[in-house]
Amino acid sequence: MTPQSFCSYLFLLVYVAAIIAKPSPYRALYMVPLIALYTYAVFFTQPTGDAHSDYYIGLNMSIPLAYASSYIFLSDPQLYLRRKGQKELAYQMPFIPRLRWATDLAFNCRAVGWDCELPKLRRSLLSRWPFVRTQLLWLVYYYAMNDLASYLNSRNPATWKESDEHFGTHGFLWQIWNVMLFWGTVIAHMSVNYTLLSIIMVAIGWYDPSDFPAYFGRWLDTVSVRKFWGQSWHQLIRRSLQPHGQYLARNIFGFQKGTTLSSYTQLFACFFLSGVYHAAGDWTLAHNVDIAKHTMQFYMLQAMAITFEDGVIAVAKRFGVRRVPLLPYLWVIFWLTISTPVWATGMARGGLGDFPPRFPIIPTIIKKFNAA
Repeated sequence: MTPQSFCSYLFLLVYVAAIIAKPSPYRALYMVPLIALYTYAVFFTQPTGDAHSDYYIGLNMSIPLAYASSYIFLSDPQLYLRRKGQKELAYQMPFIPRLRWATDLAFNCRAVGWDCELPKLRRSLLSRWPFVRTQLLWLVYYYAMNDLASYLNSRNPATWKESDEHFGTHGFLWQIWNVMLFWGTVIAHMSVNYTLLSIIMVAIGWYDPSDFPAYFGRWLDTVSVRKFWGQSWHQLIRRSLQPHGQYLARNIFGFQKGTTLSSYTQLFACFFLSGVYHAAGDWTLAHNVDIAKHTMQFYMLQAMAITFEDGVIAVAKRFGVRRVPLLPYLWVIFWLTISTPVWATGMARGGLGDFPPRFPIIPTIIKKFNAA
């Protein structure tokens, strides 16, 4: 086990312990070891050479650190958060039930089954075994998608670590293709892991199908950049972002809830913090300031794009302009096409241009075919 991995596991144990602890002014002391472990793992260790492991050290420690900040500095979840159907508050529970409560809260990023559950989650209406069978089909689909994307990336110099080729080297259509391949690779990789987990947990009876809503929203609802990030894309980090954005807007700047200044302060704060998460992953991946800087630029550009499109929509409504069919989709595709390379190129140069499956199928078939 590497020092980074040891720190990350110890970090998660302290994180859960902080949530288990009953309300007390001394709960804030849990942030001391959390910050110390985070600082050491992210800034005082060297990359191991395993790109995926290195990247996830920075990313997956940044997100719970922000959740810990929310649960320790900005609120005390035992005083107000409940699972659906929960009668007593968490601090009134015996230790073992409170341990289960805290563990669920710590790792249930979308708060599925809680009174603070994120809106518009797409739940399955299937019973146990039909759900498992359906998820098995989706698993095959996502695995094949990931395998194909990995094979295409292995043939694409734009995603290689040692390459001078960029996403748009061969023109705008080539850039569109590379951006689609990048997002498709990420979607397939994340969906494989989530789908496999849902199959196992539901099959053994630990969870119900309703506890595993769809990982992503409906892509046909992606009619704006705001919809892409706030509804279609996974919402795993949303609840770690919002409390800090709200605190900045209302407690630091004093903006009234619901005002334009409050809303856009929160918007930019959330994308800034999201950029920090991913830039931390870039740093642990390659210890390259330029790559981390480009990641921050990408996420701040998303906030700027949302602000721009909000203005355009407001002007269009004022003058009675109706929505033009397909134009919103074309706008989102265009924006992602021109902005994604700011982030994805750096990831590729850091060695994370691909998420290959553990057991590749397509390359094996092609090798046997060529050898025949």
